[in-house]
Amino acid sequence: MRPCYRWMILLLCVPFGVHSQHDSRLLLGQERLSFQASLVAPADSVRAEAMESAEHQKSRGKAFLLSLLLPGAGEYYSGDRKMATLFFGTEVVLWSAYVLLNWYGDLKADDYTLYAIAHAGVNPYKKDHEFYVDIEAYDNLIAYNDAMLQERRFDDMYPENELYDWSWDSETSIRQFERMRLKSDRFKNTGALMIGGVVLNHLVSGVNAMRIAKKSSVSAQNRIRLHFAGLPEGGMRVTLWKSF
Repeated sequence: MRPCYRWMILLLCVPFGVHSQHDSRLLLGQERLSFQASLVAPADSVRAEAMESAEHQKSRGKAFLLSLLLPGAGEYYSGDRKMATLFFGTEVVLWSAYVLLNWYGDLKADDYTLYAIAHAGVNPYKKDHEFYVDIEAYDNLIAYNDAMLQERRFDDMYPENELYDWSWDSETSIRQFERMRLKSDRFKNTGALMIGGVVLNHLVSGVNAMRIAKKSSVSAQNRIRLHFAGLPEGGMRVTLWKSF
């Protein structure tokens, strides 16, 4: 935290009064008004004002970390509730979209799996996404393994048994299966983009929280304050101060 230097302009006003003394220089009922102005820096006042200012100053590092963990938290800490609501709401929307898109993508994956079972005799046990990509390019397992053999991609060949065997009933079924799989993949890929949006939202919120914290601290330092206090001997003390 930067050192806080405070100066106060002290204005002392003693109100007028009626004097009955037999002083040749004064007249009965004469009004007297005296003013005293000085530039001072009382230690107690400076410390009190510094503590008050510290309450208004916000740590940019803390604001950044809060929003990095939870978008909107840093803005809330810095005093901007509207921006806090915006970033937190964006976070909720992004995660909701991610969950929904992946859920719908999984539903469509179940659809094309059932379609492959019905039209190609696929056994779905322990089959990954790559297997379903492979079967849409070849009529059956024998045709696929022959192609892998010619390309010398031996590691990509499947065992020729009932667990990996398939045989499409028509070219139309293959094309329909391909459309179903691509639709499922599009939903899941879009869901993956939501994760990128989440990361970006955390970073942008962190930077924005730092900006708001800095602006809030500068505003607190530049405030001009005016204080009135009565004096035991009568009159009033007016204190005006500003940080600079």
